[in-house]
Parts: sequence; C-alpha cells; structure tokens
Amino acid sequence: MLTMSQLESLSKLPCPLLTAYVRTVSVEASLHGATPEYLPWLKDGSRPTAESLSPTEQALFRKQLDRVEEFLRQRQPHERSVVIFAGPAVWEIASLQREVENELHWGKPALTQLLWLASEHKPYGIVAIDHAGAFLNGRKKNSVT
Repeated sequence: MLTMSQLESLSKLPCPLLTAYVRTVSVEASLHGATPEYLPWLKDGSRPTAESLSPTEQALFRKQLDRVEEFLRQRQPHERSVVIFAGPAVWEIASLQREVENELHWGKPALTQLLWLASEHKPYGIVAIDHAGAFLNGRKKNSVT
C-alpha cells in the first residue's frame, strides 16, 4: 500500500493528467475471454469525459488514454488493481492488491480511492521471536539473550 508521503507526492503531479483506476481481476471468472474486460470498459468509460472537453483538451486526453490502453494491452496483470497517472510529463503506476472501482479522471490527480484504501488498510509487519533472535518481516534483528 502507498504511504501518506507517496500520496502527497502524487497530489503534486503536474496537470492535466489522466488518472485511471483499473480493476485487473475479472468480476465474473467464468467470462474470461481473449480481451480482458477492462479494455472495453476503458473505451466506453472514456467517452463522457472526452465529449465534455474542448477539442484541444480532447486531443491531450486521447493521447494519454492511448498510452494507458497500450500499457494495459502489453502486460499480464499480477495485481488485483492498478492506478495509472498519465500526463505529457508524467507516467506513474501503483499496483494494488485490493480491488478498486474502475474510474477515469482528467485534470488534477484523483486520489479519493487511494486515500480510502490507505485509511482502511493500514500497513502491518510480522515479528517472530525464538531462542535464536527476532525476525521482523523476514529480516534478523538483534539476538535475544
């Protein structure tokens, strides 16, 4: 999960940019086809935003949308969701092991879902202690005497 400092740095990315929240796992496992279900959603979900923009903004928006689509076509997802921030001078990706709602935003970075996930799923660690020492997240710490 992203830290608050990472979220803060994402909030300062230069605008305009496309924020794409994409659930990469199938909602209905029995419907796996040749094309992942998020690719048609990306096309359909982008129409209302594109239609609301001026011709100049539409061109910028479509260029970033094409970058996101090409990226998603070329990769095999290993996470449940991905968040992509794409702009003329920006390309940031956050892989998530939690499912998100598919969303597209144009303009400022859209962080609402990430903030919600950060507040709901706090980071954690595992500590194992035995006679040989203590281990925190798989790393040996000082010996226990």
